[in-house]
Amino acid sequence: MTKPMSGTVPDDVRRLLFDCIESYEELELLLILEKSRGTAMGTEELGALARVHESLIEDALHALARRGLIAVQDPPQAPGALPEKSTTGKARRFLYEPASAGVDGAVRLLARWYAEEPQLIIRLMSEHSIQRVRAGAAIAFADAFLLKKDRSDG
Repeated sequence: MTKPMSGTVPDDVRRLLFDCIESYEELELLLILEKSRGTAMGTEELGALARVHESLIEDALHALARRGLIAVQDPPQAPGALPEKSTTGKARRFLYEPASAGVDGAVRLLARWYAEEPQLIIRLMSEHSIQRVRAGAAIAFADAFLLKKDRSDG
């Protein structure tokens, strides 16, 4: 594959990374599911493909589902059965199912960039993590003053 990159990650890929992907586990799982379009997989299979323990990928998969990148297929449940497993022992399965064609296009482009320039994508994810931490700290700092002000009013 020839290099399609110019050194600058496209804006839609940057937005996808910033808005929808918070960890390397999420990135790896999303790309595995995108590559396996139409095939639903369980956590054990995904864990083996991503070389990540099942316990570490549960949260990542559910986060991707909440953000509209993948779908969760629940097995039929018997009354009183635990939500993660059916009474027959079948676990939930996960399937690549982006919320829109635009999101799908961004994920396809992300997969291409990550295959050819993984260090660039990893660096961008690290920068986004730092931005999230800074934003969270700024909000917490501002909230501390609001709480202090509220206490002094009463």
